[in-house]
Amino acid sequence: MDKVKIGIIGGTGGMGKWFEDFFTSCDAHVTISGRKTGPSFEELAKASDILILSVPMGAAIDLAKSLGPLMSKNQLLTDFCSMKEDICIAMAESGAPLSLGLHPLFGPQTASIKGMNIIFCEDAQSKDTSPWANALEKMFVDHGAIITRMDPVEHDKKMALVQGLNHFMTICLAGAMKKLDIKPEDAAIFSTPIFRLKLDIVGRLFAQDTSLYADLIKKNRHVPEVLDTFKQAMFDASSAFTGSDDDAAGVYLDELNDFFDKFSEQGLTESSKVLDFLYT
Repeated sequence: MDKVKIGIIGGTGGMGKWFEDFFTSCDAHVTISGRKTGPSFEELAKASDILILSVPMGAAIDLAKSLGPLMSKNQLLTDFCSMKEDICIAMAESGAPLSLGLHPLFGPQTASIKGMNIIFCEDAQSKDTSPWANALEKMFVDHGAIITRMDPVEHDKKMALVQGLNHFMTICLAGAMKKLDIKPEDAAIFSTPIFRLKLDIVGRLFAQDTSLYADLIKKNRHVPEVLDTFKQAMFDASSAFTGSDDDAAGVYLDELNDFFDKFSEQGLTESSKVLDFLYT
């Protein structure tokens, strides 16, 4: 059987390079194309069994519209964008017969795909007829990745929490430290292991391209609703911990403990492993 031919547009970027190495290790034939590297986008679209758009959302939508009509019924158009609704619509309407929205939930610093989550947002036709979606799933699963199928809108709602609120809270911690005039190198001196890990996460965010985080928060249309809910949660917690009722904080924490249920013990075990690895 011939090797699957995978083309990656944006293959010179972090995720593109990561997946070039990964797919090559899976014995696929991988060709990358950047603005100054490799074949033209049009040539790659015509030659690939699987064409992956590993570029920012706006560029991915434009490329889907221009390249989709060039693809035949046996080719698959897919992407690595962090939000899925708009790009999945663009790919489905592009003229490409088969399309698949992919979201690898990890970054190019990740050492292995083992244990990593990857979201599949498939259109109905591709789910039923594309052998390439199955080929991608097999490569991922064979190396230990966890595949979850999800509607694109539902995906973006979940990412409003996982990416939008998560990064927003990290940025707010940095903002509070700035207002308190507590520099990170000073905070490290009196940090507990858990706070030191949080401090490292703040540093990690600002060590990378901050425009990515701005886009994940600003361009996900579901983030404002999540932030409103978070503000209400902050108000509830503030009332419980600073109000006149001495029992309110305990009641509030008990309610959250019931909500997290058995996951609390799992979280304790997993975070302890991380701390033991980092600090022992």
